[in-house]
Amino acid sequence: MKKRRVILILLVLCGFTLSHAKPPEHFSVFFKDPIQARPSSGQTQNHELEISVVNLLIAQHELEDGEDHGHQFIELNLKPTQWSIYQEIQWRIAELIPDEEKRPTLLLTLSESPEPENESGIGILGGMGPLADAELIQALMNRLHASHKPVNWKRFAVHLLSAPPPRSWQATTGRGLTYLHRIGAFATQGYQRYYLASNTAHIHITGFKSLVRGTWISGAPRHSEFTVVDLVAHAAQSIELSEPPLLVLSSKATYDARLYDHYLTQKGWTEAKLVTESHASQAHAQGQFHLISSPAQAQALQNAIDLAKAGQFEESHERIKAILISEIKHIQTPTGKLNILLGCTELPLALKGGAANELTLTLKNELGIETQFIDTSQIFAEKIATDIVNLTEE
Repeated sequence: MKKRRVILILLVLCGFTLSHAKPPEHFSVFFKDPIQARPSSGQTQNHELEISVVNLLIAQHELEDGEDHGHQFIELNLKPTQWSIYQEIQWRIAELIPDEEKRPTLLLTLSESPEPENESGIGILGGMGPLADAELIQALMNRLHASHKPVNWKRFAVHLLSAPPPRSWQATTGRGLTYLHRIGAFATQGYQRYYLASNTAHIHITGFKSLVRGTWISGAPRHSEFTVVDLVAHAAQSIELSEPPLLVLSSKATYDARLYDHYLTQKGWTEAKLVTESHASQAHAQGQFHLISSPAQAQALQNAIDLAKAGQFEESHERIKAILISEIKHIQTPTGKLNILLGCTELPLALKGGAANELTLTLKNELGIETQFIDTSQIFAEKIATDIVNLTEE
C-alpha cells in the first residue's frame, strides 16, 4: 500500500512538470431563463434552447461518435439556473462516446459571477462516472432549491471536475500523467471545501491528502465525512437502518478493498455471513451487513455497472435484478425486510424512473422480501447542500 501511494504521488508530481495537456477550451453560457432538467426516462424535453446549446458545444469541440477525446479539457461556465445544460451535455457525450475513458474532461463552474475563479466556493472531484456526476448535480441543485435557503451565487461557486480516469494500459501510458496533472491542479485551487464524489477512489485518499499537504479536505476530521463512503456509513447508523440487515452493492474495486466493510465496522456494524444449507440457523443480530457473496458475483455486478456507465440501463437493470435474487435467497431476514445500499455512483442510474419500483415489486413477489434502496449519491448531495448553505451564511 505504501509503495502504491509513493508511486501515485511521484506520478502526480511528474505531471505538474509536464505541459502536454491541451489548453482548456472555454465554453460559457449565460441565459436569463432556467433550463428544464432531463427527465428520468432518458429522453430530452422539448426545449430548443437547451438542445441548441448542447449541439453547439458538441460541434465546437468536434466530439465524434466513438472517437478518443480523452486528451480534451473543456471548461463549462453556467449560471446555477442552467445546471441541466451540464446534465444534458454529459448524457449526449455518453451517447456519442460509450467508453468513458475516451470522454473529455469537463470542468463545470456554477456561479453568477463572470469571474467565479476569484470567488469562494467548493470543489467536487468526480469523473469516476461522468453520468453519475450529472446526476449528482441534479440531486444537489434540487436539495438547494428544497431548502428554501438563499445562496449568494454572485460570491460563491460550485466547481466540479469530471475527469474520467484512464483504465486501460494504453490510455494510462498515453495520458496518465495528463490526468494526474489535472487532478493535482484542481486539488490545489484552495477551495473552501473539497469533496470526493466516488465510492471507489477512496482507495487513494491518503495519497491525495499527502499530495496537497492536508488541505484536500479543509477542516475535516481524520476520518472525513466529506467522502462518500464514510459519510454513508455514518448515515446508516443515524437514519434507523440498523434493524433490517443491509446488503452492500459496490464496484469490484470497492469490494476488493473492503471499503464499506472497514467503515461500517468502525460505526459498530457487524458483518453477517450468508445463510447456506449447512448454516441455516444463523441468528439475526441488530446492525448486520452483508457483502456480495463471492468475487465472481462481485465481477458480475461490476459488469452491470459498466453497462450503466455506457448508458445501457435496461440491460444493466436486468443483470442487477438477477444478482439480487441470487444473493437475497441466502440472506436471513427475520423481519422480512432488507436495506440495499447502492454503494457505487452508477448503480442508481440503472434504477432510474420506475426501475427501482419494478425491482422492489419483483423482489417482494418472488422472495417475499420488502426492500429499501439507499442511494449514496442522494446522501452525499444532501451533505454538500447543507454545507453550501452553512458556508454562505457565515
